[in-house]
Amino acid sequence: MATWFAIGMGSKNSEGEWLEVYYPKSLINPSESVISKAKELIGYKNGNFTSSVPKELLVELNDLIKDFSKLSEGKKVS
Repeated sequence: MATWFAIGMGSKNSEGEWLEVYYPKSLINPSESVISKAKELIGYKNGNFTSSVPKELLVELNDLIKDFSKLSEGKKVS
């Protein structure tokens, strides 16, 4: 089973519904350290999850995103 993880940027309508989301970089089967850190930052419990990022977490997420290019090295989708 594959694990997929992505952080995107999107917009919502006046009803608070997502209109579109752009995912500039996604990871297939990211490392356990990335999964653990992401779960901690967003309060993930289970299942599919979509959420706005709380402002206080942006600095930590920025540090996590900077490492994405390193995390996906050597991993290929077949």
